Amino acid sequence: GGGLTIWLAVIILAVLVVAAVVLGRALRRRRASGQASPKDALPTSAEPSAGKTATSAIDDDVEPVDVKKEKAVAVAAPAQGNTRVPLGGDPQPATPPVLPTVDGQLVVSVLGPLHITDWDDAQYRAVTKELCIYLAVHDDHPLATEQLLVALWPIESDRPEATRKTLHNYLSRLRQAVGPEHLPDAASVGGYRFFGVTTDWRQFLHLVDQAEAASHTDNAADANRFRAEALSLVRGIPFQGVPAGHYRWVFAESWATDMTAGIVDCAHRLSSDLMGSGDVTGALAAARAGLRASPKEELLWMDIANVTIATADPEHIRRLWRDLAGALGPDAADRIQHRVGA
Repeated sequence: GGGLTIWLAVIILAVLVVAAVVLGRALRRRRASGQASPKDALPTSAEPSAGKTATSAIDDDVEPVDVKKEKAVAVAAPAQGNTRVPLGGDPQPATPPVLPTVDGQLVVSVLGPLHITDWDDAQYRAVTKELCIYLAVHDDHPLATEQLLVALWPIESDRPEATRKTLHNYLSRLRQAVGPEHLPDAASVGGYRFFGVTTDWRQFLHLVDQAEAASHTDNAADANRFRAEALSLVRGIPFQGVPAGHYRWVFAESWATDMTAGIVDCAHRLSSDLMGSGDVTGALAAARAGLRASPKEELLWMDIANVTIATADPEHIRRLWRDLAGALGPDAADRIQHRVGA
């Protein structure tokens, strides 16, 4: 009798456990069905939505972008207007905005504070901008990955060393900014190279070449016009205000030095020619345009001194020596005063 009682108790307990499990499942199903919303019907990761591609739009020679990092960039730098969708938003690939052009070309300006046609500093990192400028001034031949790494991350730099993958990520971002027509797939052109991108320095050199050609045909008016147009591109010291620790290649490759020398020579020749033809105002303007690139250039200050003394205006001459002393110091001012015979 005792054994039968124990078995009955076990059977009853088992029935109660099974009933509790069944009742719990039923309650959960009812609760879930009552709380479901349209959002819950989105496809799972195993069922990709229409339009989402399995691979990135990056070139075959470029390693995939780190999506986590790209999302962080998109959050820190929101898209401008409706031209770009931050990664991780709309599954449809966004069309990268193409920067406006001048005569079909993007313009990278380095003759003064750095400027790129409609470049948004908030959207792209400083390294991406530096990479853009480096490719723009080296657009005469394709560049290999190793060349870019050595230029932007030199051994003696305090910046952390970059990997090939990091560089390829920056190049991918740059291609998004300027458009693939300006920075095509490296495999198709034998390296990384800009097309349809110009710099104000290249424009400056072209105008100076035209001035030289006009001079050889004794066409002084055209020569002066071309030189004046070249000087109008000068907004300040070449590569003025570049961030500390960046753009070491500018000075290692003598870009800033060569640009300054070219501007000073152009300004001096134009000032001298205009002074010789009696255009005092034009001669003064030419010399001052050169000073925008090299404020302490004594050759140009001598041009200004010669022009000012030729006016024989005592007030202008007094102002000249005051400006000279302020720009170069009293010793240099005395030296220039002595050289011009004043």
